[in-house]
Amino acid sequence: MMTNLARSAPSPAARSAWQEAEVVIDLGGGRFRLTDGKGARQAVSCLVGPAPGDRVLLFLGSDGARTIVHVLDRPGSTEARLSVPGAESLTLAAPNVSLQAGEQLTLASDQRMEIVAPDLISLTARRLQLTVLDDLIQTARHVVSRCEHFVQEARGLLRMHGRQAIVTADEDVRVDAQRISMG
Repeated sequence: MMTNLARSAPSPAARSAWQEAEVVIDLGGGRFRLTDGKGARQAVSCLVGPAPGDRVLLFLGSDGARTIVHVLDRPGSTEARLSVPGAESLTLAAPNVSLQAGEQLTLASDQRMEIVAPDLISLTARRLQLTVLDDLIQTARHVVSRCEHFVQEARGLLRMHGRQAIVTADEDVRVDAQRISMG
């Protein structure tokens, strides 16, 4: 009797299917509308976020769920977004991770950004521009600067203090002010 019941009930695999589809609208939150008018969600393992016009591989589950598992083709687009629906955090973990851009690399955060290394952070550029809107706080055990020209300008107070201070020049030292107080 039990054998007959097992044979008559369709297996979940028989009710599941794979299908190609095209994304029409990004509904947000990992949900999409397809050309057949029905919705589908992005699988957690589908890291390339689907976009309108994409040809995708769709899994039709035995429970009726429609899941985009892979982006097959993106005609005419120049942008891809990596996303994990429902994830609040994304970590890339490997002994070495490299991000490479042929023209521009942008790191952006709406709140905070941290770059941490226990040994060395190296920045190499032909030009380096640093813009800070409010406070720039630097803390270091030693600071060594080597350059051709060094110009510092403060609109208000410029204060330098040290237990010992040495100012040397090969040719001239000039101090110019309306009043000079020493001692």
